Amino acid sequence: MGFKHDSFLVSSKPSDVCVSLSRWIFTLVLFQSHRGHISCPGGELLRVYLLGVLLFQAITILVLMVGIGISMTGTITRLGPRRYIPFVIYIRGALYIPEIVWVILGTYWISKNPQSCGHNVSISVLGTVITSWVILIFTLLGMWIVFDPLGRGRKGSAQADRVWEQCVRRLCCCLSGDDIEQAAFKDVAHILSDFFRDIDLVPSDIAAGLTLLRWAEKSDGGQERQPLTEAALTEPEHLQEQLQQAAHFMRFAAGAYGWPLYIFSHPICGICHLCPCCCFGTPVSEPIPGSTPACHKRAIIQSTGLQEQDLVYISCHNKVFEVPFYVALDHKSKSVVVAVRGTLSLQDVLTDLSTDHEDVETDGVPEGCFAHRGIMRAAQYVKECLIRDDIFDLAFSRGSGYGLTIVGHSLGAGTAALLAVLLRPKFPTLRCFAFSPPGGLLSEPLSVYSRDFVLSVVLGDDIIPRLSIANLNDLKMRILQAVERSNNPKYQIFLRGCCRELSCRGICCSCTQQTSEESNPCGQIEARRSYGSISSSNGEFVPAKGLAAPTGEDAHLPLFLPGKVIHVLEKTTNRCYTDIEHHAEWAPLSRFSNIVIGPRMLPTHVPDVVLRALCKITHEADV
Repeated sequence: MGFKHDSFLVSSKPSDVCVSLSRWIFTLVLFQSHRGHISCPGGELLRVYLLGVLLFQAITILVLMVGIGISMTGTITRLGPRRYIPFVIYIRGALYIPEIVWVILGTYWISKNPQSCGHNVSISVLGTVITSWVILIFTLLGMWIVFDPLGRGRKGSAQADRVWEQCVRRLCCCLSGDDIEQAAFKDVAHILSDFFRDIDLVPSDIAAGLTLLRWAEKSDGGQERQPLTEAALTEPEHLQEQLQQAAHFMRFAAGAYGWPLYIFSHPICGICHLCPCCCFGTPVSEPIPGSTPACHKRAIIQSTGLQEQDLVYISCHNKVFEVPFYVALDHKSKSVVVAVRGTLSLQDVLTDLSTDHEDVETDGVPEGCFAHRGIMRAAQYVKECLIRDDIFDLAFSRGSGYGLTIVGHSLGAGTAALLAVLLRPKFPTLRCFAFSPPGGLLSEPLSVYSRDFVLSVVLGDDIIPRLSIANLNDLKMRILQAVERSNNPKYQIFLRGCCRELSCRGICCSCTQQTSEESNPCGQIEARRSYGSISSSNGEFVPAKGLAAPTGEDAHLPLFLPGKVIHVLEKTTNRCYTDIEHHAEWAPLSRFSNIVIGPRMLPTHVPDVVLRALCKITHEADV
């Protein structure tokens, strides 16, 4: 990623102008107020320092204003009017040198003449110096974070992999860095390097592209629902019965998150429910096998409505490819329930991002099936723990005649589905409920195989069940095409988006009227080397390499959701989603073959939101 000319306005430059103007006004007031007190030992040096600060801040404000003015011209893809922005950036960068010198000068004066010109003057100058140091440090830190060592010219894949691996290591610097995590770093770096290869995007480009895609989807009336297949129309199970069971077992999946989700869902009384000194009733007396903090145990009990004696095993151990889970007895459904936790740590994120495929070889599974590598290894870890510690023997000895049910949400849903695949030869009647599972999970034959025992539940426009490498590549191409076709400057796109949000809140805004670009997003395409080019002979748009679908070694094998899918649809009567109605139906896998851009794509993945939706649609009382 790099820096685009039109990002000068939508990045931190307006705030830089405000900060510089505030510093200039403060320094001017300081200089004018204490001009008569500067005739003191070291006063001449102080005068030079303050005048220098005024001069440099004035020049900085002027340069930033010129840069903002230039960046407002042209469009996202028409760079000509903004061709002088690099020179403005170079000038602004050069101004940091005298600023650093002047900060050092101010520091020197404070250290040598702390009280020579009076207490008030010294305190004011000290505040100015400290502020300058803080701004410089954060500026340099920000430059270090966003700097792209690959530059405009994309380097080879090996060098790109190394650069991305360094970035991942910096972000995960708090991890231990053992051999497994080192391998995960390399896997994730390769995925990120491959995804961003030959693509010159900045965050504001992506945000503008997503905004344009949202407008296009709204003008098209939203995502069309694909018709159900013959098999889906003749499902033997009753949908309402499946929803009732899903609502029941979603409590177990939510309970796997422990106290963090419980406190999030019950911010007022949650602490009192989990704190031993506030809890009513008998405290936990007998230890439960596994690594179990007391607050985590109480959160499971509160979330599921179980009794303490119903908990069989709880593991809070968490590393890359090793996820927390618990085992409990559910007397209502006469099941031994294995509940796997979803993403809640950096280790879980690395597991999610290890998206290469791994072969699935177990009895009953068709030959040639494969699955998400990171989640497959997490499922193998849970299976190993269950067998090694004789947890099944303990559970079924306490629940004679009970069946096996495996549940999970998000990463936990993917792990639960693959764990069900691995355990089915031993437990042929097991069931699995996967809530909001990741989209890139199973190969198509394995997904079809799992339909007999896995039920997936997806709420609304949830992005996670639509997240796969194929869908992300499709989204990348759609974003690139959207910004190519846009004839509006980037700041206008964001302003119109803000106006739409204000109109949603009941504030009148004139810029919410639909433009021709929103109703017809295929506007005129202008040249941009990093995205594509226009043939000089006929003016036809020629996509850059980044716009082409990956092929050969770059192509990723397609992965799909597990089992049968119930799609809980959301319908709202207003633009602010304050009154939502739900409707559930069976859905084909093809419905989740592209990412839907909308305000509910993230909130619908929160386990608490999924639980409330299922309880509402089945008219159950929430826990």
